[in-house]
Amino acid sequence: MSPRHRPANRRVVILIATAGLLVLVLSVVEGGEPTANDAGHAISLWSSASSQTAWSTPIPMPLRATAKLSGPAAQGGMGPRLLAQAAAAAQAISYYGVRVITWRASAAGGAWPGARAGTVMVDVRHVGGQPSDAVFGITPKLLPLLDAHYAVTYLGTGTAEGRRAWIVEALRGDGTVAAKFWVDSVTNLPLRRQVFLSGSQPVSQDALTGLKVGTPGSGVGQARLATPKPWSDRLGPAQLANLQATGWPVPGPRSAGLDLLEATQSVTAAGKVVDLSYSDGLSVVSLFLQRGQLPAVLSGWQRIRLDGDRVYVRDPAQPDLTWSASGYVFTVVADAPAPVVTAMVNTLPHDRSPGFWGRMKRGLKRLLSWVDPFA
Repeated sequence: MSPRHRPANRRVVILIATAGLLVLVLSVVEGGEPTANDAGHAISLWSSASSQTAWSTPIPMPLRATAKLSGPAAQGGMGPRLLAQAAAAAQAISYYGVRVITWRASAAGGAWPGARAGTVMVDVRHVGGQPSDAVFGITPKLLPLLDAHYAVTYLGTGTAEGRRAWIVEALRGDGTVAAKFWVDSVTNLPLRRQVFLSGSQPVSQDALTGLKVGTPGSGVGQARLATPKPWSDRLGPAQLANLQATGWPVPGPRSAGLDLLEATQSVTAAGKVVDLSYSDGLSVVSLFLQRGQLPAVLSGWQRIRLDGDRVYVRDPAQPDLTWSASGYVFTVVADAPAPVVTAMVNTLPHDRSPGFWGRMKRGLKRLLSWVDPFA
């Protein structure tokens, strides 16, 4: 996550940094059911724990549900309704607190080569009625995708961050748990989300601690992080098809098991930038495309191999990747486990290594050029 994948999530922080990268590239060549209103977050990144040390204690697991449902009651739509209430509350209610984002490496492939565990804390301040964004990925846009890709069920009641909560889980087709959500039983606000790859231990957790309803007084939190302006030039199917027809390597409406959520473009000093966001309702992967070529050495990034492809990674613990191929620069930022991001990266163009015989052919051609410069 550097802060992980939008105000109150890692994507906003990454977007600010990505804007700088784009310039660099071209210089080188929501009780009850409140009404969902537009609302907003102002956040400040105020502490980032070192990711140099291993995660010595597991993420706290939920208390056993005290009112667990089973059979038809669990499948009767209560889970999706609770998350819809949470999305509405997160937009309509003014609140503040500290968001603690924790992740760790996983033997199941939940991290990048050389990844280390880490924690990021973000001061979250939301004012109802102002522009809003995702809290733990619970938004009106993402919830239909979550319901389409997973079985979303009500698990029971428990506690999270010292508050009574309803627990909702998202199950994969094979019955394994993909994620769990805790929704505050008083305010309906999201309190916690855990993401699982396999087994009982989550690979990441988001938690909203010290939740207070209302607006904070003066002096609360740190200096605010500027909120990037949204890119308003949206791209529809016709525009995307035109980009593809003119050579832009734009993936289709479904890629690596994720559905296209949003497509926009912006014209900057560095040229046209296309931003494509894909999601299954739980993971969000954003792909930025622009014409250009990365330099051999990219300051602040290190070069790694990902399934044989050479890419640059800014922080080995986080899925922030960039590379260039076929005259385009690809930058991926995500709120997703590593296997999800890797699958997306693998669908995109790469300049492959020529291999042994390719190098032999290139060497022979060079040798012939010495004998006959017109060869």
